[in-house]
Amino acid sequence: MATRTRDHWISTSRPISGSYAELTFGGISLYSSTPEALDKYIDQVRTATSDVLLDHLLLIRQVLKAKVQENCSFSLTDRIFGAVLGRMLKMGELKVLLCLTANFKRMRVIYHSKNHDRLNEIIAAVRAKVLIAGSVSTSEVQASYFEGLWAGYYMAQQVCGALSYRGYLVHTDRDQFVLPREVIDAVGLRIS
Repeated sequence: MATRTRDHWISTSRPISGSYAELTFGGISLYSSTPEALDKYIDQVRTATSDVLLDHLLLIRQVLKAKVQENCSFSLTDRIFGAVLGRMLKMGELKVLLCLTANFKRMRVIYHSKNHDRLNEIIAAVRAKVLIAGSVSTSEVQASYFEGLWAGYYMAQQVCGALSYRGYLVHTDRDQFVLPREVIDAVGLRIS
């Protein structure tokens, strides 16, 4: 499917005739009318993706794509977005945080590499808090680190989910997390 603006376009389908520019990212070929137009479209997606993830610490792919689409002047298809997103991940501009959901499914959350230290500080602080208290709620994490932010509850949930994926927390319900018995025994905590 091609996105067209005047004489320029971007597509994941090779044109039948005429001249075109081509660039392949991770097995997905992108085509446009000229190399300059192709660079312009790719840069627009890359810049919008970077800006969105600098504003929002953690986002799943679908929400990220919707936010990026708001900043693009053309219709962004899943394949075009996926090609640029994959390239940004490969080049280290973006990173993935693995989380465990309340249903014990793995979830990948995307963040900007410039936020890596900030995210690790939040995860370490939540881990330290839970080692003292024995439990933590998503609401507590939101109030401490994401108060007033768009999707703050969601980001707090993903931080707890990351600790759950790493074995530091167990979901007791959608909002509450506790230390697993193995961690309590290993560190010798006395929690009533």
